[in-house]
Amino acid sequence: MDDNARPHRALLVDKFLESEDIRRMDWPARSPDLNPIEHV
Repeated sequence: MDDNARPHRALLVDKFLESEDIRRMDWPARSPDLNPIEHV
């Protein structure tokens, strides 16, 4: 999951995620239905 922030889109991060076979999940910024802290 990422919010398209520059650190999340760095080439280094992309390569790491690909090497670990981790798929990105779309996560709209400030989406209330996807905010994990609201369920605590």
